[in-house]
Amino acid sequence: MKTDFQLRVINIIRELRQGQNASQAYVAELLDLRSSGLVGNIESPRFPHKYTLKQLSVLCAVSYTHLR
Repeated sequence: MKTDFQLRVINIIRELRQGQNASQAYVAELLDLRSSGLVGNIESPRFPHKYTLKQLSVLCAVSYTHLR
């Protein structure tokens, strides 16, 4: 089960992804995941999957570069 904090972080990342018109497949590629379905599982409150700290670090680095 995801905590409220984890859900907030995941929702912020999803909103940023959608705001950039980036697909789940694109995020999966950035994170070197096997399938875009894993990003869907992470974004869904029904599944226990979460981003790791390493994955969050990658996403933050990508977001920072796009904001500059």
